[in-house]
Amino acid sequence: MVRKIALACLLAATLDARAASADVIFFSSLGPHDTFNTSSATFFGFSEGEEGDPDSTFSRAMPFVASTSGTLGRLELPLQFPFSFDQGSLVVNLFAADGDLPGTLLETFTHSAPATGDGLFSFQSLLNPHLTGGATYFVEATTIGVADGLWWLTLDDPGTVPDVRRFNNGAWEVGTRSFTAAFRVSGAGTATTPEPASLVLFGTGLALAGWRRRTGSRRADRTLRSRPFDD
Repeated sequence: MVRKIALACLLAATLDARAASADVIFFSSLGPHDTFNTSSATFFGFSEGEEGDPDSTFSRAMPFVASTSGTLGRLELPLQFPFSFDQGSLVVNLFAADGDLPGTLLETFTHSAPATGDGLFSFQSLLNPHLTGGATYFVEATTIGVADGLWWLTLDDPGTVPDVRRFNNGAWEVGTRSFTAAFRVSGAGTATTPEPASLVLFGTGLALAGWRRRTGSRRADRTLRSRPFDD
């Protein structure tokens, strides 16, 4: 009986556990103290045509694998806008992977025109999509309108990630070059922890089990003392 009470209290405590959040970094290719390679970058955005060629928009998508499961909180990308095209908007997209290419669009982040600045751009998530640990996702930096920029690369050898790119927001393709961009993906991870009420319930169950054990022991002792010895 005592064992059943303890097991029941343990089960109740387990069932009453709740998912608690903790700040986590799902991915980061930034160096120590948020450093990155300022001497090497990949171009994205508006490309001015030459001699009658139509203007076009170019972008690359950088893959990453989520280190754990949780909800997206923020994207951080080191970007620069060094050119004169400043009539457009910066757009950052997060995709789930579809094989080796970007698939479902999970969230879009914008930075209003003019797209200017130099450094680590931060984008807060409003949709907080769920990221699955071990799954692949893609981050794309591009522009709307007349604007372009540079996405800085990591401090390491940039030739480690396939060149996933597209023109004018069209179909994705894999090019012949490879880059490893610097960026960070962070948010809230999930972990199962018992609530205080569960801990109280479990402790009460253990105390009750101990009381019943001591009570049963005293009853058995009194019974033995009142029973006459056999010859």
